[in-house]
Amino acid sequence: MMKVYKNKKSHTGKYIVGVTIILIITIVITAEKANFATNITSYITTPVYGLFNGINSLIGGSFNYIVRIGTLEVDNERLLKENEKLKYDNFILNEFKEENKELRNLMEMSERNLYSVVTGAEVVGVDSSSYSKIFIIDKGRNNGVNENMVVINYDGLVGKVIEVNDLSSKVMTIADEKIAVSCMLQRSKEQVILKGANLQDNGEVCKLDYITTDTDIIEGEDIVTSNISDIYPEGIPVGKVTNIQTDSSNLVRQVYVKPNVNFKRINDVLLIKNKE
Repeated sequence: MMKVYKNKKSHTGKYIVGVTIILIITIVITAEKANFATNITSYITTPVYGLFNGINSLIGGSFNYIVRIGTLEVDNERLLKENEKLKYDNFILNEFKEENKELRNLMEMSERNLYSVVTGAEVVGVDSSSYSKIFIIDKGRNNGVNENMVVINYDGLVGKVIEVNDLSSKVMTIADEKIAVSCMLQRSKEQVILKGANLQDNGEVCKLDYITTDTDIIEGEDIVTSNISDIYPEGIPVGKVTNIQTDSSNLVRQVYVKPNVNFKRINDVLLIKNKE
């Protein structure tokens, strides 16, 4: 009887050991399968996640770039506006300086010469039909201005008043063919008559009439108003001889003069008369 009991006990122990081994193997296999599934999932999802992460970074970077570009454009526009304002302020400052310089020069001219200043004036318009030969000033009869009053600026003779209203006047420049001015060649003291020339043919120049081959005149010579004029005071700078042409008969010469005054750039003028 004891022998039979020992055999049963031995079979039970073997059974327990076998079950334990099977459980261990099952656990190991299950763990391996789980790890394999995890690896497969990681293998599949990692590239996808990387792709989405890359796209997100690209979009974020592009957005930041666009924002930076927009900011730079705003800053650039602001700097351009500031630069334009500085240019404008500098232009205005230079204009004030130039006007003050012109006014000082005009007053110094009146003190050095034999004429009296009636009034100063500002050019406020140009006669559109006169090719810049006639302009309008902001002084008139109420300021003591009269017809035939002489007009100068710091460069020299401008012209004379041809029409007067209460508050404004018209001035004809010496470039107009209708004006004749008694002048003198500063070097030789020869008396000459200066008239306006055709702007379209010769530019902004004047010419001297009745100049014979005997007249002592050279190119580059300065011309001033003479002492025989009833309108123009003596000694006002007029211009410079620029070109001398002799006609086919070799008796008469055509002489062209460039005025000292730039008629396209007249801002301030003085109206003067002979001192009494």
